[in-house]
Amino acid sequence: MAGRLPLFEGERKEGHNVVVSYFSQDQDDLLASNRTVWDEVYAIAPHHIVPQLRTLLGCFLFSGDAVEKPVSVLSGGERSRLVLCKLLLSPANCLLLDEPTNHLDIRSKDILMDSLRDYEGTMVFVSHDRYFLDGLATKVLEIGDQKAIPYLGNYEGLSLQESRTGKGAGGQGTGGRTGSGSIRR
Repeated sequence: MAGRLPLFEGERKEGHNVVVSYFSQDQDDLLASNRTVWDEVYAIAPHHIVPQLRTLLGCFLFSGDAVEKPVSVLSGGERSRLVLCKLLLSPANCLLLDEPTNHLDIRSKDILMDSLRDYEGTMVFVSHDRYFLDGLATKVLEIGDQKAIPYLGNYEGLSLQESRTGKGAGGQGTGGRTGSGSIRR
């Protein structure tokens, strides 16, 4: 979906005026190790946001001297928080998030969820974090056996339906479930 891998078949075509931002599980290519936390966000922040950058960084648990930390010494969780902060500064109207809660502690997950709840664009995310799925998803795509079966609602609703019927959202058994993605618009 993000256009980073070659397609096996078909084509990838973005809609008119769609601006996509992508959060990868592997953020090594998204941060410059020779910069500081401040430098990373300042470099992409729209001019009118600059006065609020310290507040924004504080929301992602970078306060005081932490904003001057070199990216090269950040932990996995700190790197994830920094990339997510940068993502929310981008002018995108479509976010693709691949396991965004990996490496995050509970407080960071809550901050991320609060930020994403306020996001007005479209989000497509893949996650194994049920708390995150239930807190944000409005539609679940159950993916497996070369099919994508849509379910309107969150992951808990899908699980309840499956437990009542013994079948997935598309009327199929789900014993072979390989994953699920979620969409919020």
